[in-house]
Amino acid sequence: MKAKDYYQKYHDGILSADEKVGNEAIASFLNDLIHEVGEMMRSRNVKAPSAVAGIAKEINQKYLAVLSLFEKNDGIRPLIDGGFMTMLQKVAPEIRVMLKIDKDAKAGRMKRYGRSGG
Repeated sequence: MKAKDYYQKYHDGILSADEKVGNEAIASFLNDLIHEVGEMMRSRNVKAPSAVAGIAKEINQKYLAVLSLFEKNDGIRPLIDGGFMTMLQKVAPEIRVMLKIDKDAKAGRMKRYGRSGG
């Protein structure tokens, strides 16, 4: 699904005045994104930490795009920017390890080539 599709699918639920409805919509939205990570990993047959990290970051960008649509169209950003990555790492702790391996590998390459960053 594209960001605009997620926005349309979950708009009313996330902005619902009923807290239970809102929480269920948020949980379903995050679950759909986490499921999408798994589907992409299977379809691309990824195993390398850098590939897993890339997929997680790609889906995180989609999450942030949905939040931007809420902000643009409704004047509110109903979820925190780091919410997806936090939930992904709680649901799949191995992804936290892969993100760290990827970050460390990139830092090593930067150091090796005399660049700063991280």
